[in-house]
Amino acid sequence: MIYKETIETLVNMQKLLKCKTLDSKKTFFIQQMLHTSLDLKIPRSFTRHQYPVKLGFCITINKSQCRTLDKIILYLDEDRLFSHDQLYVALSRVRALSEVVVKWSYQQLPNKKSKDKNVIIKKIIKLVTKTISQKPLA
Repeated sequence: MIYKETIETLVNMQKLLKCKTLDSKKTFFIQQMLHTSLDLKIPRSFTRHQYPVKLGFCITINKSQCRTLDKIILYLDEDRLFSHDQLYVALSRVRALSEVVVKWSYQQLPNKKSKDKNVIIKKIIKLVTKTISQKPLA
């Protein structure tokens, strides 16, 4: 699941974590739990708020360079920029190919090979390749 936001409810002023599945098809709300300490060594008990979640480690593709990982889960979202060199870096960070999991946010057709888009923003290319007129120094 991917954390999206924290929501405050009006009932008992409680907070909820809004999370979605990797494919964004299901939304879950995780409720805070009250945890009261029952330690006999402490003369007074105290109550704290906790969420029943276990955090996963996440790293960006650019920060994963020069690191070798035991297992990777790669989430490809067609709405975000993702280029071929980033895909190469992501797939080359793991020790064994059997430890790579790739998840797409868009539908995969069984009779077609999956392809990623090489993102090229044409406005930037035109801006960079555009010849800049220079004026002679006076």
